[in-house]
Amino acid sequence: MHDEKLSFSAEQNLASTSASSTAVSTNVLNLGTLTDKRGSTIQNQIGRSRRAVVRVQVENTALKAAGAGTLDIKLFTKASASSMTSGTEIARAAQITTANNSTTNPAGTVLADIPIPDRGMLQYLALGYAVGGNNISAGKVTAWIDMNHESGSGE
Repeated sequence: MHDEKLSFSAEQNLASTSASSTAVSTNVLNLGTLTDKRGSTIQNQIGRSRRAVVRVQVENTALKAAGAGTLDIKLFTKASASSMTSGTEIARAAQITTANNSTTNPAGTVLADIPIPDRGMLQYLALGYAVGGNNISAGKVTAWIDMNHESGSGE
């Protein structure tokens, strides 16, 4: 299930992301404070199910770079919503190869399913898309928390 409240990026255009820079997801998630039925705080334990992942998928057009390059997708947490890439990195995807073609990362490709850790989260979460090598020249991504992920399953 794809819940917009759990969305980091909705067709976020990475085409203007230059090499050696990091684009922050268009949405910063506020986990707020949650309590269980006994009134105990369970804030920021979204990863406890061990089935929650951040899914990042290429949308509409292939993700391309001006030449050979890389894309690192990082999950950050912070006590405030400002300057998220200065927060604590709590998870990351394996480095993704980018190239100047439409076959390396075509539309529909799942770039990453990043397991969400069960500890270490503060109130806010955001993704950082760090580009290495050559600039991203085309491509949009959608990223969200998939709460019902099972290995090999879709949304």
